[in-house]
Amino acid sequence: MSNRESHIAAPAPFPGPFSRPLFLPRHIILKLVSWVEDVGERGVLEVRKAVGYHDEPLKGKRVGQRSIRLIKKYRAIYEVVDSQKIVFVKVVEVNKHEY
Repeated sequence: MSNRESHIAAPAPFPGPFSRPLFLPRHIILKLVSWVEDVGERGVLEVRKAVGYHDEPLKGKRVGQRSIRLIKKYRAIYEVVDSQKIVFVKVVEVNKHEY
């Protein structure tokens, strides 16, 4: 990802059908912020290689999206939009993962 910038777009405070903010535990928010900063500094392709995030492509209705593990129970879903010189990373959702 040389000579390219990465930009992060987080969801609006009230994404989708929510009528109130989605509250997440502080440690989940801190982990997401850490990932966002890491992507901003090193680029999404390098951060994907970090084993701790368990970054993986999604299937089914979520083809084209990827997930990272914030902790065992929480995932962040994101999309990468490549517009030539700038890569935008859009955080689509943070949810409690069901096993």
